[in-house]
Amino acid sequence: MPHEVYLFLHVAGIVLLSLSIGGILIGKTAGHEKPPKNMTIMNGVGLLFVLVSGFGMLARLGVSFPFPGWVWVKLTIWLLIGLFPMWGRNLSVNTRWVLAIGFIIGAAFLGIYKPF
Repeated sequence: MPHEVYLFLHVAGIVLLSLSIGGILIGKTAGHEKPPKNMTIMNGVGLLFVLVSGFGMLARLGVSFPFPGWVWVKLTIWLLIGLFPMWGRNLSVNTRWVLAIGFIIGAAFLGIYKPF
């Protein structure tokens, strides 16, 4: 597939992840103990889109194993976002908002500038 298709799927996955994390956090603010099921499903689908399209883009860019450092950091961020509905339960809502925004902006920075 062309690079543009992988890029579109990657951005679509990021949108799904952002919406699902926002829905989870708004549900927490409204007093729900567990995240809404549709938000956790959307989180999983977004994670799948981001992972598959991300590796597709790496292949198109000619990046192979051993990966550069920025790829490992992005994979760590991907894992933390995937676990976000579970591990963030004990944190305050404001802390969770800051972490979610930081993860998304950090991953975008790494993907665009590839600093290391």
